[in-house]
Amino acid sequence: MAFSFLKKKVSADIIYMNGHVYTQDPAYPWATAVACKDSEIMAVGDFEAMEDITGEDTEVVDLNNRYLFPGFIDLHSAPVLQAFDGSYLKISNEWDVEPILDILADYADECEHDVIFGYGFHERILERFDSAEAAHAALDEIDRYKPILLLGESGHHCWVNSAAAAIIRTVAEDEEEEYITTNFILNALSPLPLEELETAWKKHAEDMADKGFTSVFNLCAPDCFTDVYLDNIMMAIGEGEGDIMQRFHGSIFVNRPFHPQMILRRLAAARTSCIELDSLITADFAKLEVCEGEGEWAFSQEALDTICLELAEHGYGIHLDARDRASFEKAAQTFGMLREKGYRNTTLVLASRYGYDSDYRDAYLAAWPTDIWEDSFFGHFDSTKEAIDALTTGAAECLGMSKTLGSIEKGKRADFTVFGENPLDSSVERFSGMHADMTILDGQIVYDADEAAADEMCDLIFSLQL
Repeated sequence: MAFSFLKKKVSADIIYMNGHVYTQDPAYPWATAVACKDSEIMAVGDFEAMEDITGEDTEVVDLNNRYLFPGFIDLHSAPVLQAFDGSYLKISNEWDVEPILDILADYADECEHDVIFGYGFHERILERFDSAEAAHAALDEIDRYKPILLLGESGHHCWVNSAAAAIIRTVAEDEEEEYITTNFILNALSPLPLEELETAWKKHAEDMADKGFTSVFNLCAPDCFTDVYLDNIMMAIGEGEGDIMQRFHGSIFVNRPFHPQMILRRLAAARTSCIELDSLITADFAKLEVCEGEGEWAFSQEALDTICLELAEHGYGIHLDARDRASFEKAAQTFGMLREKGYRNTTLVLASRYGYDSDYRDAYLAAWPTDIWEDSFFGHFDSTKEAIDALTTGAAECLGMSKTLGSIEKGKRADFTVFGENPLDSSVERFSGMHADMTILDGQIVYDADEAAADEMCDLIFSLQL
């Protein structure tokens, strides 16, 4: 008996051709076409050479001489906090009690929400009060009838007035809740205007796509904000009312030395919350913010070493913001220790405004601190190429994802951004304001500037008719 084995032809799902493809691959820096299959890059080169992988069902997109770059990765946009922007009072973690009460009084006079809600104070200021009743009384001076809820920077401490405390007690008794957690308090008071969130995250996602971003790294948002944000996205997707325009690389925020097991539990919960959208929504980092201080709020060298060892042992990346020179040296020593212990594959990022002249400089990746997004990101580069490198290969390295993102090479994720003109021919200043024609995620177009403009015009005409 004879058998005939026929090799099945594998065709690309989609091919982008007739463009200028900037690969960020030194071995093959420019191409004219890229083929995608199952969310990955199947081939890079000339369209004529892709005949064998062009089948009857292959979609071919003509780029019309536009410029296709690796999808940009934003490490500083804080998408969750930006989505909630305007729905709460921003409180600086550097303010003491008196400045907070002063600005809260002004905010309360204008607040139209059912709950006066603020976020961001450093929890150490609560040590100023001898009891919970004293802390309630301080806020009662602002308003004793309308609930006031202030959430600490880490998301694990709340400061409330008597009205809010009474609601929390009543709900706890009704539900026979024995332990009062931050999430319980937030659910009981519901301070966030959820009906506004869907519009906010969609607007932010489209704004990021307009700038060419296909990935965002979420930093410094409390877990409760992130949970609400992701739940909203999942609901919108499930109801067919929204699409993911950027990969969401999540992290948990740690601003004091919590017990390592608590940090690991938070990371495990974040990692599994959207497991069905693996690669689109992930959580593989702990974001540590370290500054000098005293008492239980400060990271000792031993505490920092212990926490980072546990994180590295369980395969999590560490993105550490050092807020002062002493903290920078402490963090550098910790990262050096991890490398010496053999954690070579752990992604270690040290973000600081201070110099990178540490003895352990080879142990970590250097980055700008998280608060750079409040400044001009592009102001730190001398050329557009430097900026693009930072947004592609550099950012992918900081996320520990150089094998899957950052350049256009076979086997990597098919994330691209398309421009009508070559950004490399522009100054850094001009590039900073450049708009993308399209963004592509997993090989599929998720943002088209022409379609977005047409939709905006239709919405405007419809609103005028009303």
